[in-house]
Amino acid sequence: MTTRRTFLKSCAAAVPALAWSRFAIAGSGGGAPRCLVVVRLGGGNDGLNTVAPIEDDVYRRLRPSLALTKAESLPLSRHGLALHPRLKGLAEHYDAGRLAVVTNVGYPRPDRSHFRSMDIWHTASLEPERARIGVHGATLATLGRETSASGIPGVALLDTEMPLGLVHPDVPVPLLASLEQVRLDEAKLVPLLELDRDTPAASPLARAVGAAHAATRLARRLEHVDLAATANAFPATALGKRLATLFTLLRSGLDLRIAYVAHDGFDTHTRQKDNHAALLLELGDALAAFQTALVKDGLDRDVVTLTFSEFGRRVEENGSKGTDHGAAAPLFVLGSAVTGGVFGEAPNLTDLEDGDVRYETDFRQVYATLLERWFGVDSRPVLGGSFAPLPFLPAIV
Repeated sequence: MTTRRTFLKSCAAAVPALAWSRFAIAGSGGGAPRCLVVVRLGGGNDGLNTVAPIEDDVYRRLRPSLALTKAESLPLSRHGLALHPRLKGLAEHYDAGRLAVVTNVGYPRPDRSHFRSMDIWHTASLEPERARIGVHGATLATLGRETSASGIPGVALLDTEMPLGLVHPDVPVPLLASLEQVRLDEAKLVPLLELDRDTPAASPLARAVGAAHAATRLARRLEHVDLAATANAFPATALGKRLATLFTLLRSGLDLRIAYVAHDGFDTHTRQKDNHAALLLELGDALAAFQTALVKDGLDRDVVTLTFSEFGRRVEENGSKGTDHGAAAPLFVLGSAVTGGVFGEAPNLTDLEDGDVRYETDFRQVYATLLERWFGVDSRPVLGGSFAPLPFLPAIV
């Protein structure tokens, strides 16, 4: 007989990443839904060395040890901007018209706290304390109401806590560290699967039993997928492995609408040059491999990838050959459906806000573009206001 104590032990051992969550799996004959992949650059990415104003004398003067040179950087098509030399993989997708660079993205009265600024991005609210629902969770709830009765979930490919951006009371989202967690020993799940289902639908017990059933369905769906073959097409880095996992989920027919991945370590207060270069190399190579794999598998028209960071860095380097917390910064939007190019102007380094780049594009405009032109839903209820879309996606795609 399975007792409640046995149930709890089995749940902890068998479905730690899937508890209290559900997956919606697309039918084998259905078309793939559109998916947004969100890549967090945690810590505050230095936008000025990611997309550098290499023709600006102020940039070189204020960053004597950090500024990129024209010879080493990867020039973009306008405004004297260039990608960091370690982003060669992304530069190739830019040249192919698949990468949009949106400059000077931020929000009014920038907050330089990692936690509060990240909450602002996660909630699309300048008062995140009053809006504890995540913007991506709200997007999933909207898509669920407008596309199917069952809803279409997202996934967080992390080994830490669930990001606020995916939080919504009506849309449980799984936290998944690796596919090995999905390929569970079904014997461990038997006690859960055999539990009496005549319990209140909203109870933890019923939700856990439902999670166990979802885990076994997903495990069976993936049992013939060659994980090694997929992994070989991606860099053997932390981000490369996460994106390889995501690619496997997408090509297996999992009906994902939003996937969230993290690439942290960008709080480069000291010895930034080499550390930042290594972080960007991992980012560029992993994203390039992901996009290339999508193209080869014919999934590239159904997936768009967005990078973001809670803020940029100061224009002037500090005494430790690093940079301190800043404000506005560029972000990337990658995909075959994207209108490639540079959107916005080079940062004006002679008109700063307390030593930081001024924002010109509100980050909620980026979200509005994805909501309206990628997912085809009204952005105003999700964002709590009206924000003009940007042209990195056509009006109708």
